[in-house]
Amino acid sequence: MGFIKDLYESKALRNPRGLSNMSAEQVAENIYMNVLSLQAMRHDPNSMKFAQEYAKKTMMNPSFDNIRTTATDLHNWVAVFNQADRYADKIGPTGRANIPILQFKQYLRQVSSGKMNPNFDKQFLMSLERNLGIHNAQYSATRRLLSDWNRLYGSERKLSTTRLLQAIRAKSARSDLRGPYEKFVRQGGYEIKDAINPEIAKKSSFGKKAAIAAASGAAGYWLGKKLAKGITGYQDTDFDYTFGTGKK
Repeated sequence: MGFIKDLYESKALRNPRGLSNMSAEQVAENIYMNVLSLQAMRHDPNSMKFAQEYAKKTMMNPSFDNIRTTATDLHNWVAVFNQADRYADKIGPTGRANIPILQFKQYLRQVSSGKMNPNFDKQFLMSLERNLGIHNAQYSATRRLLSDWNRLYGSERKLSTTRLLQAIRAKSARSDLRGPYEKFVRQGGYEIKDAINPEIAKKSSFGKKAAIAAASGAAGYWLGKKLAKGITGYQDTDFDYTFGTGKK
């Protein structure tokens, strides 16, 4: 029941004023991060009930035509993208980015009902990433893992949930899903405590990144290589391995 008690009203976006200083890209990232966190939590016995209730609440106003004080943050961010012209004066143009609203509703219905359809999850999450204009190789790798949760090894679950945790803290820190997601990670023992955070490391100087790399060791290198090759499906010698180690 502890997870259900964490189902609060929207924290990050209660009204249009909450969009101040936010770009269309940031709104898209908030949608993406929070859908992925819901995808992870729906599979764990400790958090699946929460995921179901959150999906139900997000669908309480299925037209997604307005920001509502009583709605979830995910509902409100989707409403912004679903009515992009209406909020263009605040977030700027979305360009070709959009929300695949029919697929999104179908996804929420499946989460709320507890039904699992891995093939649909893969297609939807890929479509969501493409439509929102998310262009980050590590986020894509994380999405690939989370869309196939039941087939993952324990190390892969930790890898994907930790990378998403880092991204949420950096890109969606005020979301009403951040606290429940952190609780899910903590209770499940999914966090890799010594993993380097590329959300921070990519902003560091070359010298600092080199120092991080030198201190990280072979285990971290394996994680970075796993993310680059085993998860994304290809190996790029220029890929930034900083999630695991800070080295290339």
